[in-house]
Amino acid sequence: MKRDYEDTINRMQHQIDEFQQELSTVNYRLAMSENEKSNIRNEFRHYKRSIKECWKSEFKRLQKHFIQKVQEAELEMEKKMATNQEKLQLLRTIINNEDDLEFIRPPWMSPLKSKPDTDIEQTTTATRNVQSPPIVNPRHRRSLSTDDAKWIEHRPPGTMNLGTVFQPNIQSKRKKSVTNLKTSDFVGKSNEIASKYALTHHAATEMGNVETEVYKGDVIPSITGGSQVIFNDVEKLVQFNPADHPSNITMRKNRKRLADMFERMTTTTTTTTASSSSTRSTPTVTTASSSNGERSEIPTSTTNHHNNGVNSPSKRKKYYLQ
Repeated sequence: MKRDYEDTINRMQHQIDEFQQELSTVNYRLAMSENEKSNIRNEFRHYKRSIKECWKSEFKRLQKHFIQKVQEAELEMEKKMATNQEKLQLLRTIINNEDDLEFIRPPWMSPLKSKPDTDIEQTTTATRNVQSPPIVNPRHRRSLSTDDAKWIEHRPPGTMNLGTVFQPNIQSKRKKSVTNLKTSDFVGKSNEIASKYALTHHAATEMGNVETEVYKGDVIPSITGGSQVIFNDVEKLVQFNPADHPSNITMRKNRKRLADMFERMTTTTTTTTASSSSTRSTPTVTTASSSNGERSEIPTSTTNHHNNGVNSPSKRKKYYLQ
């Protein structure tokens, strides 16, 4: 009885030890799982942080790139505007050069003098006289006769005579060539002032040649008593070397292209002729024996000829009996 009791106690103690071992194993696995989860969370946080930093750096780079592009576009636009402004200013300087233009205000255009009020304290300030453009009639038409129109041919100081065959020739009996403009040329009686205006200008081309431009326009009176020039035509004279003309350059390129094509065709034809002449004729002999013990030799000659695409003649056979 006592022995059975001890066996039961031992068996239960053994089971308790096994359960304790299983419990420790489960606890170890649970701790490992928690550790892996913690590591995964840390890796995820690190990955998320790196992704955010990458996106921020990429966003900053793109922002900087676009800002640079916008600044470059604005700078290029400012350069173009400055260039256009310089060209416009150059044209204005050519037309309204203070050294070339003698401006005289007519007596009837002088402002009225008023008696100053001595009782009021006067303050003198320097102001710029800003005048609105004069009002003109764009449909104003003068005489249709070319000889009746009076031309002012303005050739500013420094205008060169290039000695070309083509020269500006104004077909008018009332032409006047001047280097300095005067008010009397545009202001006065209608039969005395000019109705046409021509300005000669020189410019340098990209090839280093001189380009002559003649700006032509109509002189239209304004309601203020003055005149305004409206340009409506430009004539241009350019000198250049015939070898530098674009059509000649294109022609030389076409000739070179045709010469290369002809050379390739000649090389291909020579190669084809050489391969056709290199074929050989090889005779073969075939021996046949009859039932009577007689032998016969059959010489066969096969030749391949290419003659303008014509096929070779059929095979010829000869039999010799012995």
